[in-house]
Amino acid sequence: MSRLDREDIVKVADDSRLWAFLTALTKKDAATLKARFSRPILALDPGETTGVAIWNPKLDVPQIHLFQLNTKDLREAVPTVQEVLGYEEWEHIRYEDYRVYGHMTEQHAFASLHTPKLIGVIECLAVLGNVGTSFCLAMHAKTFWTDEKLKMCGLYNPGLKHARDAQRHLLRYLSEELA
Repeated sequence: MSRLDREDIVKVADDSRLWAFLTALTKKDAATLKARFSRPILALDPGETTGVAIWNPKLDVPQIHLFQLNTKDLREAVPTVQEVLGYEEWEHIRYEDYRVYGHMTEQHAFASLHTPKLIGVIECLAVLGNVGTSFCLAMHAKTFWTDEKLKMCGLYNPGLKHARDAQRHLLRYLSEELA
């Protein structure tokens, strides 16, 4: 991928605390969990800076790739997102949805909102690529996959805030699919 700002890789080894946590959460053995996610999954935290988390199980040791994209200008964001979506044959794409909360209504009145437009781009490209999608609100991913749980599982990355949020969506998706 040519448009990365920076990439961090988190290895999810066989002895990873993530597998132990997911096993306890789902009451399923680690081998079943690993077999369930044998294809790449993409998670996005869209915005002017879009966080990206990729579940890459194709390597000897599954990895989560984290990076961020500059998607501030929609004309430049479309080919960037298109490149990411075309990078792999995704099993699924999970993204953070955007909602205008009650306390923000006055601030958002008559505003041209960038993030909902970018979500439309993601949804359109996913449909064209015949890839299933789902969304999750920020509060649902962040309240379950807290910084403390990420640290406990050995997955906390202090940099790349938006990529870390995308990782929360990825992990929330994995948790939901295993339940």
